[in-house]
Amino acid sequence: MNITIIGATSGVGLSCVKKALAKGHKVTALSPRAQQLLQDEPMLTKINGSATSLADLKEAIKNADAILVCINTKKKKGTTLFSEMANVVIPAMEEICPDAVILVISGFGVGNSRPYLGFFMKLIINLLLKDQYDDKAVMESLFARSKLKWEMVRPGILSDASPTGKYQIFPSLFKKMKIGKITKDDLADFMIKEAGEKKFLLKTPAITQSI
Repeated sequence: MNITIIGATSGVGLSCVKKALAKGHKVTALSPRAQQLLQDEPMLTKINGSATSLADLKEAIKNADAILVCINTKKKKGTTLFSEMANVVIPAMEEICPDAVILVISGFGVGNSRPYLGFFMKLIINLLLKDQYDDKAVMESLFARSKLKWEMVRPGILSDASPTGKYQIFPSLFKKMKIGKITKDDLADFMIKEAGEKKFLLKTPAITQSI
């Protein structure tokens, strides 16, 4: 499988690159610092570029069977990165690879999942991440209105802990659901598997560590 990973040089994106290569997939990595990625990997194509550049995205997705969007930002106030990305990725895919699947990391607490947050996470988001989550909600709505084969993956709190290989997926919302931490490596594991399995097309699955 040809997998394009957008936001590939750190966090979940970097883990996705490593896991995809380990499973024998061809990987195209798009990032402003893509050339810093793993050296001497014949199955890895590195593109220095931006998730909001139409030209860069067209180059990155031209052979893609699956696209994983793992972008993040340290900007907490007034960010529009996620909606800007969607406004560029959607027309690029519609032109270049309309049949590819795209998995986008969003967040539990975005859009219609916000009422299902626990008190602590609701407090953190309202104090620190409200603008990011509001922009992710715009991003999700843009993909929902498109004709693409999308999935918005909603993790709980991302953790740098060692992977457990045990996590739960909730394809729909329900009362008293508990979405807690998920390691970045475990989230990446799900992303790579789901790129091939496509179990949750046109859905917003939540993911959390198994208790």
